[in-house]
Amino acid sequence: MLKTLFLQCFILTTLWFLCSCEPKKEELRSKPKPVIRIGIMDWPGFYPLMLAIHDGVFQKTSYQIEIVKGKDNFELNSFIESGKVDLCFGVFADHLLIRGNGKKIKYIYAADFSKSDVLVVDKKIKSFNDLIGKKISITDINSFSEFFILRMLERKKIPESKVSFKVFPFDQVTEQLDNKTISAGHTWDPETAKALAKGYKILANAYELKGMITDGLMATEEILQRQPESVSEILFLIDQYVANIKTLNLSQKNYLALFFNTSIENIDSSIKTGVEFLNLEKNQELFKSESNEGLTYWSREISNFFTQRGQIRTKVAVTEILDQTFIDQALQKKKTNEIKK
Repeated sequence: MLKTLFLQCFILTTLWFLCSCEPKKEELRSKPKPVIRIGIMDWPGFYPLMLAIHDGVFQKTSYQIEIVKGKDNFELNSFIESGKVDLCFGVFADHLLIRGNGKKIKYIYAADFSKSDVLVVDKKIKSFNDLIGKKISITDINSFSEFFILRMLERKKIPESKVSFKVFPFDQVTEQLDNKTISAGHTWDPETAKALAKGYKILANAYELKGMITDGLMATEEILQRQPESVSEILFLIDQYVANIKTLNLSQKNYLALFFNTSIENIDSSIKTGVEFLNLEKNQELFKSESNEGLTYWSREISNFFTQRGQIRTKVAVTEILDQTFIDQALQKKKTNEIKK
């Protein structure tokens, strides 16, 4: 009797031990990867990220990428301001303004120098002096658009008071020129091509002051603190597609055209002529440089502009907006991989 009771107790104890050691069903399931949300719009400098997604390189990472598409820079800015995304592409000048208004973000990567931001003018306009007394369209007041036009006027010694501004979206410039509402307007492709086809001319290009309109990636301080290695890896993976951006295959072009709801011809044209693409090496140089192409120089210039116009109370310090840490880490990984090869 005692032996039987002992045996039963032994069996029950053994079963309890084995059950307690068995992993729970929840533990057997793989934990979901953390999601990093990135805001993007149709702009050639941002294509390398989409190419990395097309090729599936992020499937091997420890995180997921969620793309949030915006129709323009203003919608992208609202994404980062509202917390809808963790990282967001856009124009450096806008990013600095967002930081100046209190949002805890850092500018971590320069994707390109714009060659597409242009001032398109009526057929009668031959020089900047012909713009005196005329109306010029910008995409928004106290924005990178106004900054671009004012710097171009300043180069020609034409004061702001000698012209007037009207606000129109970039893709309405040709229509407004047709209607004689404006004599000139800030725009970019594909609207520029439409304007040129009607006989309007380009009077100025942002690339004349290289670095004035730099497009790139900003990130919330929260994501930089929570997943710093992931952010560095994203920059590293983006960079892998910069070198061969002008030799895309048909599958890649189709993917970009479908995602951005445009044509392959527009994709080809914007890649070839729209921007100067910037790799990690160039980024490191720009973040360190004090030259008039460097981000330090333009940080001060843009900060002065917004402060003088009352858009921010105090100037944004260079160290508040620029963070080179993640470029340096990505570049180190790139060099390590090249040595292994």
